[in-house]
Amino acid sequence: SGPPRPPRVPAATQPGCRVLTLTGDVKTKSGPVPNGGVIYGTEWIELAKGSEISVRHTVSTRELTLRGPGVALPCLGGEEEVLLTEGVVETTAGAGARPGAEVIVFTPLGSVSFGDAQLTIRASKTKVEVKSGKGEAWIRPAKAVTRQGPEKLGGAGAKAVLTGASRFEVLIEDCEAAAGAAESLARAVLAPAATDGGTLGD
Repeated sequence: SGPPRPPRVPAATQPGCRVLTLTGDVKTKSGPVPNGGVIYGTEWIELAKGSEISVRHTVSTRELTLRGPGVALPCLGGEEEVLLTEGVVETTAGAGARPGAEVIVFTPLGSVSFGDAQLTIRASKTKVEVKSGKGEAWIRPAKAVTRQGPEKLGGAGAKAVLTGASRFEVLIEDCEAAAGAAESLARAVLAPAATDGGTLGD
């Protein structure tokens, strides 16, 4: 009868995350998350206590693991971004890392960004704890949130904690305000000055 054949998995139709391993109760509103399937960051994933899911980005091959109990939206819109309402995200160093590519994990209290790092990010609605095992990461608190520890984590054992109360809506508003300010500054640079303010370089 020949050697056993591995099960066929659906091909990715666009950038997303392939489910590598899955244990316990992991589901979306549409139903259970399929082991070996591809998720595209369009549905929140609910992880029961003791459950976990490991995924690999279909383009970069970067891997991360989510552990429950928690609620998360990995591979947001097919990108290397994660919305983490609560639960644990574990990242790996090495695989999929490349110059200029950054991963961002958004939590209710702020964001964690990195290029190549092994991290454990544990989030709840009032506390986010980030521990570094390898590499560097940047911890940016939202408004009215307190950070204990450095903004930049580096090396094994480094730790930062965010405490307070915030919401994703506040983070989105802050992002929109920053984008608007950047656009205004860009327009000001390109607009002709009413008086001679020097060269464009100045």
